[in-house]
Amino acid sequence: MILEKEIFRAGKINKTHGVNGELNCTINTDAIEDAEYIVLDMDGIYVPFFISNLRVKSQNSVLITLEDVEDESEARKLIGKDLFLPNELKTDDDMVSYDYFVDFMVVNDGKELGKISYVDDQTVNILFGITTNEGDILLPAVEDFIEEVDNENKVLYTNFPEELVDLNKNF
Repeated sequence: MILEKEIFRAGKINKTHGVNGELNCTINTDAIEDAEYIVLDMDGIYVPFFISNLRVKSQNSVLITLEDVEDESEARKLIGKDLFLPNELKTDDDMVSYDYFVDFMVVNDGKELGKISYVDDQTVNILFGITTNEGDILLPAVEDFIEEVDNENKVLYTNFPEELVDLNKNF
């Protein structure tokens, strides 16, 4: 059985590619090239899927074919799932990735703001996508705004200016 503490988030399955079960994935680590398998959360259980073929499309994108995923309909069931790798493949570069903070609660100036649901790294300015009671907001993933990280309880203590938080609420 694979435990959450034994793996790290390495990307996401975005869509299928072709009709033979190939998957188009966004990745945030080069470690994927050394992986024999990926791990997916299947109804709360971390399940390994062995890689039969991997092609690098770009620095942040790969095409993966998994054993036992043989057609588009089987591959389609995996779309949207986070992709995990075993910790032994983690490098120092992976440890500083902002994706690490996905599912962390954000406490801003002593008030609970919401949970980080995703990291938008499609532009030069990396953003935290935070789900709040009032909807989703985007805030910059900048070290200057991070005061403390509680890894054990998955809490990120920040000091985002209220004006920046309020500006996003209308977005």
